[in-house]
This record gives sequence, C-alpha cells and structure tokens, in this order.
Amino acid sequence: PSHLSFQKLAQENSANLTESKFNAVFAAWHFRREQACEMLCLYQPQRFEMGSNIPIAGKYKDKGTKMSFQKFELHEKILAGVQMLGYQKPTPIQLQAIPPVMEGRDLMGLAQTGTGKTAAFVLPILQRFMEKPLGRIRALIIAPTRELSEQTHEAIKQLGRKTKLRSAAVYGGVSIHNQINRLRGNVEIVSACPGRLLDHIERGTIDLSHVEVLVLDEADHMFDMGFLPDVRRIVNHLPQKRQTLLFSATMPDDVKSLAMDLLRNPVNIQIG
Repeated sequence: PSHLSFQKLAQENSANLTESKFNAVFAAWHFRREQACEMLCLYQPQRFEMGSNIPIAGKYKDKGTKMSFQKFELHEKILAGVQMLGYQKPTPIQLQAIPPVMEGRDLMGLAQTGTGKTAAFVLPILQRFMEKPLGRIRALIIAPTRELSEQTHEAIKQLGRKTKLRSAAVYGGVSIHNQINRLRGNVEIVSACPGRLLDHIERGTIDLSHVEVLVLDEADHMFDMGFLPDVRRIVNHLPQKRQTLLFSATMPDDVKSLAMDLLRNPVNIQIG
C-alpha cells in the first residue's frame, strides 16, 4: 500500500469505505514506512528519521558489524518472515535488545521511532511462543495510539506469517463487538490502546491471566496523553511473574517511576 492507496480509498463510495478497511490500509502503509526507514538506517551514509526530512548523520552509524538475523537462532518459520520482508541485517536496537529479551530479561530501551524497535520485541515474542500451546493471550503490547497499535499488529502478521501465532489489535473508535469476536478466536498476542483494553477488562471479554510478556511502547507518549494511570490499572490484571519491556524516546520522571515499579533488574539500552 502507498499514498495512491489513500487516493483510491478517498474516491470510493462512502458506503464501501469502512473504518476497518481504512485502518488496515493505513497500518500496512505505516509499517512499510517503518521498513523503509530501517533500510535507510542500515545502508545510507546519512540516516533519516521517519517522518522528517532532516538527516541525522551518524546517529545510527553502522560500525562495521557483520551480523545477520541468523545469529539470533530464530525458528526457521520466523526467519522466513524476516527474509520475505527483505531484512538483511539487524539495526542497532535489534542487535542490542533481541539477545537479552530472548533470555527472558526485562528491558528498558531509549529509542526513537524508525530505529526498528518494533521488530526488536516482536521477533523474541514470536520465538518464545513457537513451542507454546496455542489459544491463550501470552503477550500484551500497549501503545498510545491506534495507528501504532495497528502497525504493531501488522508487524506481527508479517513477521509471523509462516507461524500459527495469531494477533489482534484492540483500540477505540471502532466496533467493540468485532474485537470481541476476534478475541474469542483464541489469539496469542494482543496489541492494544489503554482505554479500549480497559473496556474489555471491565466487560470480561479478554483474559489476561496467562500473559507472559508485557510491552509498553512509546511510554513517553502515553504519559503525554495521560494514559499512565490506565496502564497501572491494566497491570493489576496481569500475572506478577512476567517479562516486561519498556520503550520510550525520552524518560520523563513519571515514566521513570513507572519503569522502576514494573521492571525487575532490567537491561538498559540507549540508541542515539
């Protein structure tokens, strides 16, 4: 999907332009932009931040590391998804984050959008659940916006396309009943926004009692949007024994306090 996809959607009859269809196209387009930025980070002498025309020279400089995704010893079905997306070698955040996450360590990562952080947590999550029984929600990814939630959902679908693992995106502004039906389909990974997730918790339409991995993505944006109290309420419904990953571009005091409360002896990574 590209910008032309949006032009085509705009020209469609409004009766055919459903919100779910628009969201699906937007997520796929946004995910491709993330991929393109990662490729720039790896192969261009001047790196560009996604959504910006300002070069960030050397911010993600490749220091000569010769390493492919095969070094992570990912399951062959996951590697197939990596290869189908055209990933050649890991970005710095992936190099530093994937090994400790695969070891089960908690992690706090300071990284901007466009550094490849989505794959840095999606790949270990897929690897972890390859040998697990299906049909229970084992990973919960919380994001501040439905666009980011959809992007993560799309990344899981693309990287895990050869696996049997299933995901669902949960956010407001669309029918909750469709989401309930999807959750009843026994998914293993949920990418959610805090408000709608709490709606499902209060309705009893989601079971989080088997969650093994919690990811808080763009935690600083969740703070800016006033979601941190909701995040704390959600965490109360999760098992205490779990792996927690927190990613943020900045570290306001409230986010630092949240990290101290939720993370246990975390690995700290900073990119840029």
